[in-house]
Amino acid sequence: MVNGRPSDEHVQEWIDAARLVDYNTRANQDFRSAVTKTRTAPAPVVRNPGTPAFRALPAPPPRPVAAAPSAPTAPASHSLPPGVPMDIDLSRQRSGTPIICHRCKKPGHIARNCPEQFDIRSMTTEERDDWVMGLLADLDAVRAAASAEAQAEDPAAAEEEKSEGPEEGF
Repeated sequence: MVNGRPSDEHVQEWIDAARLVDYNTRANQDFRSAVTKTRTAPAPVVRNPGTPAFRALPAPPPRPVAAAPSAPTAPASHSLPPGVPMDIDLSRQRSGTPIICHRCKKPGHIARNCPEQFDIRSMTTEERDDWVMGLLADLDAVRAAASAEAQAEDPAAAEEEKSEGPEEGF
């Protein structure tokens, strides 16, 4: 490849540059036509020994032009009756499922906007112990309420369940 412009005093540099440009141009044409495979075989170039090497060659025969591919027709759109506006944001509508917070598992907000700004990772050991004890107390309260409801519905069955439970003796 020639770097820069050849010197005006050296004719051979200009000839070499012209040959390189010609070679690159033909290589590009061959590369582009290899994809379509519609090119016919070129006629052999016959040179007379007396003609200079940088003489222009005859133009290649014109290539056949392929017909433009026809685009598939779009399906007919459903037209609305006159006076009914289009609902442009129909595809953007939210589904019927509500947003659920990943922190408290309650609907209506996301974790970033959760009203219960609680993060166990920022608690001290004592705070975590108090929190766990509160959860266990809530669990005991729920179990006691369920047991009271069961006893109110069927007192005999509730007494049998109490008697079948394991004895707690320490």
